[in-house]
Amino acid sequence: MEYIIIDGGSTDGTLDIIKKYYEDYIDYWVSEPDKGIYDAMNKGIDLAKGRWINFMNAGDRFYDENLIEEIFSKDRRKNVLIYGDAILMPLNIIQKQGNWHLDILKRIIHQSIFIPLVCLKKKKFNLKYRIIADYDLVRYCINESRVVYLDKIICYYDYNGVSSKPLFYYFHEYLEISKKYSGNIIEKFKIYLHIIPRVIYLAIKFPVNYVGGYKT
Repeated sequence: MEYIIIDGGSTDGTLDIIKKYYEDYIDYWVSEPDKGIYDAMNKGIDLAKGRWINFMNAGDRFYDENLIEEIFSKDRRKNVLIYGDAILMPLNIIQKQGNWHLDILKRIIHQSIFIPLVCLKKKKFNLKYRIIADYDLVRYCINESRVVYLDKIICYYDYNGVSSKPLFYYFHEYLEISKKYSGNIIEKFKIYLHIIPRVIYLAIKFPVNYVGGYKT
């Protein structure tokens, strides 16, 4: 395994932790200002040399320490996108991913996905999307790769970190990306039917994150 840490210039003690483990575990790290989370993840793509990439953000973690070995104990084709389920924290709810590659409306949690590097080298995160560029990228990779769903929990996902911008931006990006990958008028109509109750749910569940302004 290859551990790459892209830090945005933290001043909270993160660098002390990185330096503590650098000699034994970390292959490469950098701490410098960036243009946001997706810019940082693009830097990781440029540096990676393995067959797959998993983007695990601050506040998220794998379900257990044997997970990687268990998943990749089998010989897998390098162009296969592998994904599984996630536990939403602090709600402690299991998000079953199911066959989301067959349904453009399903939620995508990139922490539970292992994306082929060959696909990521062709297309990186689009910095035009500030909130759900991962949704755009994974939708692209689904079209470029064979997809394998593992009926197992991959990660703990910090749900409080989802989209730290007002609801309008989330709605706008989700709608634009979904329409881009929909094939016909019926699918586009289904997007509108799907997103309205989702917007209401997010506004009620996370009023500060989505309605009250920028998360601090």
